[in-house]
Amino acid sequence: MGALIIGIVMVILASCGVIGGKAGALVILGAVIWSMVGATLYFKLGWFKFFYHDFLGWHTPDKSIEQWSDGLSQHATCKHCKNDIMQDSQGNWFC
Repeated sequence: MGALIIGIVMVILASCGVIGGKAGALVILGAVIWSMVGATLYFKLGWFKFFYHDFLGWHTPDKSIEQWSDGLSQHATCKHCKNDIMQDSQGNWFC
């Protein structure tokens, strides 16, 4: 997440003229590459899972396992920890 924020700040600085000319173009190119690498590490390599599941305790239903309802609430299985999870009235999943 920090890589994305740094990339956005770099693009803003270059586009506002704070960093101009060839240096500004290099900053924008570097920011785009930095953002893509950061996003890849964040989503593909599990850093996102570490933050939102392990640190915040948010759960994501496993799409390959069928969800079920008991008449009052929606139930599923978390794709990370394999625990049974329920969906609250606002659409959030909890254990």
